[in-house]
Amino acid sequence: MNEPSQPNSESNPGPANDSSEAGPLPLPDPNQVTANPYGNYGAQPGTNPAPPNPYGTQPGQAPPPPPSYPPPGGYPPPHAPTANPMVESGKTAVADAASVLKRLQKDPTQGLQAALTSLGDDRALNVGLLLCSAFVLTSWWAIWRVSNAILGFLTFSFSSFGSGTDFSPGLGITDHLKIIVLSALPVVIMSGVFIAIQKIFKGQINVKQMVFVTAVSILPFTIFQLIVTLFGAGNFEFLMIILVIAFTTTVLVMNTALIDILGFTVRTAMILVPVILLVVFYIQKILLETILST
Repeated sequence: MNEPSQPNSESNPGPANDSSEAGPLPLPDPNQVTANPYGNYGAQPGTNPAPPNPYGTQPGQAPPPPPSYPPPGGYPPPHAPTANPMVESGKTAVADAASVLKRLQKDPTQGLQAALTSLGDDRALNVGLLLCSAFVLTSWWAIWRVSNAILGFLTFSFSSFGSGTDFSPGLGITDHLKIIVLSALPVVIMSGVFIAIQKIFKGQINVKQMVFVTAVSILPFTIFQLIVTLFGAGNFEFLMIILVIAFTTTVLVMNTALIDILGFTVRTAMILVPVILLVVFYIQKILLETILST
């Protein structure tokens, strides 16, 4: 009978952690290169590996200097105030209106077309609305002052005869609203007439340009009303001279606008100017009678 075979200690050594059979652990070779946990930075055997560079430069290079404080121009305010778009638009419209007046002063014939071209339709509309508002404001102010002066004069005159009638009562809110509406009528009517002429004869409508043309056309009357407001209606002859200058200037501006902006011939423009003024006058007359009768 065969005897059971004994385990061969040479072919099947025991566990490595058996201290009774395993010898002492070998020492590491100092010339052996171990894995670099920081990546391959070119460390030589026996030297410490280079640490990772947070600035992305090569090993051995100095990092870039830190940014200077404070930065150029200083720190921005923590809560910078934002500009109001309406205020900025108003400032731009005032500056554009001043530039239009300078152009018209230097070149009354070609300045209107040059001003409209340089501004563009949107900015021209803002200038037109500003000048139209100035016309309405000065008209309301002039009517209010002149009416108070005339009614005060009537009160003084009749009181000297013992009448005792007071012709200068205080104006109420309704009266001021009526004056504002009456002041806005010429602007609205003239703009509508210019738009109708452009549609009928040119087949197109550019409301922004027509508002600008209307505002520049009535600008002489705005200046006349401002003079009346500031100096009163005491010097009648002086006011009549200013009124004649304002009327003739308005006619010349309308004629220039019809030729240069709307593209009419000189002959057609000479016919259209009085037609526009008559249409504006009679439409305003009808509307005035309707408003004052209510």
